[in-house]
Amino acid sequence: MSEYNEENNDSQVTRFDISNELPIIPVIGDLVVYPFMPPVPPFSPHHVALSGENVSAAVEHAMVNEQRFLCLFRQTVEKEPKHLGTDDLSPVGSLVHIVRYKKDEENVLFLAQGKARVVIDEVLNTDPFLKARVRLIEDEIPSDFEGVESEALTRSAVDIFSQIVSISTRYQEEFAIIADNIDHPGRLADYIASVISLKTEDKQQILELINVKDRFDELVKMLSKELNLVELESKIQSDAEAEINQSQKELGDTRDLSIEIDEYRDQIKQLNLPEKAPEAAERKLMTKRRKQSLHKSKLFLGIVFKCCNIYSRIHLNKKRTAFVGWCPKCAKPARVKVSPTGSKSRFFSAY
Repeated sequence: MSEYNEENNDSQVTRFDISNELPIIPVIGDLVVYPFMPPVPPFSPHHVALSGENVSAAVEHAMVNEQRFLCLFRQTVEKEPKHLGTDDLSPVGSLVHIVRYKKDEENVLFLAQGKARVVIDEVLNTDPFLKARVRLIEDEIPSDFEGVESEALTRSAVDIFSQIVSISTRYQEEFAIIADNIDHPGRLADYIASVISLKTEDKQQILELINVKDRFDELVKMLSKELNLVELESKIQSDAEAEINQSQKELGDTRDLSIEIDEYRDQIKQLNLPEKAPEAAERKLMTKRRKQSLHKSKLFLGIVFKCCNIYSRIHLNKKRTAFVGWCPKCAKPARVKVSPTGSKSRFFSAY
């Protein structure tokens, strides 16, 4: 038996005597569950939707026999659950507590609250579900990760995280406020990693880092990269809005010119001019049409050239069959054909 202690909101400790032998659910997908995450939807508790008889059997066993506890491990290879071994699962998984459970034929939907990191010591059986002897692991805070260094590293992570939250529209302002109020360094790192839009592999890497200093070192690198991305996204969006506004002004001028030409034609018809007079008037209208074509020739697309990570514009060619241009740095060409069905997007990426 393992004793698991949990602090509630009143700083009281709830103790669970958890069996060392627990059901294991192998997870394929982007689900990574961290322990001790604040109850901020949609991050905690986690909505887990899985299918399969083995999953259903594991959940039902946990509900009846294990005080609603089971473990989630990422499956690293494609195998049937009954053929999985320790080497086929991630080295570190999550102990979760099932808050709510619903079954629909073979599909299982449950709410899972992350509680602790766990490792598998031995796989005991794989039928009717995967069961293993597991061990709870706690954060390792090295002796040199104290005082000024600890404060500097955690503050750096929070500062970068706050910048990301303030720039990107994907996050709520409250997320940064919550981070400012988490005192435990390990839980702070887990919370930021759970909220931020990291790759699944990066989230799993953070979960596997038991040493808190190592966890923060990697997290700050990931956050710095994410900050660069959201800053670029923000710049592209800002440039896009400015260029769309300019395009709308140009298109507005074009629409006004077309109306003006139609009005001229109506007036010519109503005047009953001599035979050659309408031809002269039409020539003047064609001059206006050439001005209209000049407006259209200014149409463009915004392109992010991934080769040099730079934004530029490409313009409609004379044949009006494609938008063409080059990377401003390396001169790599980009070409976007004009489609008969069109596209609502005005901004693309070139690789």
